[in-house]
Amino acid sequence: MNTTCERTALSLELNVSENCNMDCLYCYLQSGKKTESNNILNEEIADKIINKYIENNVDFNYLNISFWGGEPLLNFKIIKHIINEIHKYKHKFLDIHYLIVTNGTLINYAIAKFCKKEKIELQITIDGNKECHNKQRRLKDGRGSFDIILNNIALLKKKHIHYSVKSTLTKKSPSIYMIVDEFKNKGLNNAYFGVITPITNYDYKYLSPIEANIIAKDLFKTFLQTKNEFSFGNIEKAINYFFSNVPKLSCGVCENKVAIKYDGSIYPCHRMVDSPELCIGKIQYNGMVYGKKYANILKDNENCKVCEYKHFCGGSCAFEVSQKQDTNYIQVDMCTFNKSILSQTFKMLIDKYISNKTSEHTDKPFISLIEINDLRSKNKITMNKITKSPFSNCIDLGEEGILYLEQRFDKRYIINITVLAIWDLIDGQRTPQEIAEEIATACEIPLAEIEKDIYQQLATFQELGLIEEVKETV
Repeated sequence: MNTTCERTALSLELNVSENCNMDCLYCYLQSGKKTESNNILNEEIADKIINKYIENNVDFNYLNISFWGGEPLLNFKIIKHIINEIHKYKHKFLDIHYLIVTNGTLINYAIAKFCKKEKIELQITIDGNKECHNKQRRLKDGRGSFDIILNNIALLKKKHIHYSVKSTLTKKSPSIYMIVDEFKNKGLNNAYFGVITPITNYDYKYLSPIEANIIAKDLFKTFLQTKNEFSFGNIEKAINYFFSNVPKLSCGVCENKVAIKYDGSIYPCHRMVDSPELCIGKIQYNGMVYGKKYANILKDNENCKVCEYKHFCGGSCAFEVSQKQDTNYIQVDMCTFNKSILSQTFKMLIDKYISNKTSEHTDKPFISLIEINDLRSKNKITMNKITKSPFSNCIDLGEEGILYLEQRFDKRYIINITVLAIWDLIDGQRTPQEIAEEIATACEIPLAEIEKDIYQQLATFQELGLIEEVKETV
């Protein structure tokens, strides 16, 4: 199988307004710190965007358009204009999805009505409970925004408009259980949690969580306690990654998305639009040419290259790498947080599979969850030194693990702790006999009793393409 994704979805991230009505403690664009201006997307540039990237595009089946700011609802007029213009091209796509990423304070009846009509999803930021949120996300006059946002969400719910909540966790945040408990009490039913990533030129590092791993465990524990009453975006995303038949190669940078600023300048993603040095073109020119520095994070970043979760994560953020001017940079808090969520979710799914011998996700026929020790190869293993395939990956989950090949990502194999031990001994220096002898000695079992089983296991690895014979150099 080809390791690259078929480019079926075009994603446009439109920065429709640099202005903002809030003055948050953190903001990668620092919109709240800027003087009010006319930095908004106008109809002339909006029409060029539509003509350039929509009318003339024939390579994509789906279109995703997200509206960003600043605060995009300060320029709701242009959002309506763009969507109305795109109606002309609906025949070109199997589906069109719209998302407005908003602070949620400006939603009113007219906006709700339009969102209902056009099936627009809104992503709204609420940082924890009322006390925490009002400290971090203030209006420009100093007032807290928590109650305003909750009232506006009540309007969305009344109109049956799809919305999601994003909650950024910082040192100021209470426990996730407390946040979820308050959200539920206020009538909210979902949230996606993230840890703050202080990598811009503005220093808000003091807001970073102390222990991202502890926060991830708190999130998963809360999920297990309340999963039937509340939707956790992080867990749902991890489940989708687990059952995906295509490796995640990036967030979309250099693949299928561009961000376009209000002035028509083009960037690889919305996080970069406040960094002119990262501009890759203007809307009136061909801006779909990416610099090499944005490409191949999984291949170029030494930390991502050796990470067993890289094809479920997509690697480090290209914006953060460029800001740090370090190819190997990773934001440790975010990396630790994501790996912990993925690990705990995968472990839960495998435990459920092993105990039930079935999968709840029967609508995902492309995934192959097989206990590898149930397989018995008809082939014989080579007696020369063996090594792992350069494309093989193993996720160690403690009592179990997952083996997969990058080229055959749609086939993954559950292995138990015994098979994990065998896998760990394959290093290009040992022969199958040496591996069997080492295990027999460690387990205090006669070699004759386990030698055949270990050879069969190694032959299965070889048959699946997970290991190969070491080529002796002359």
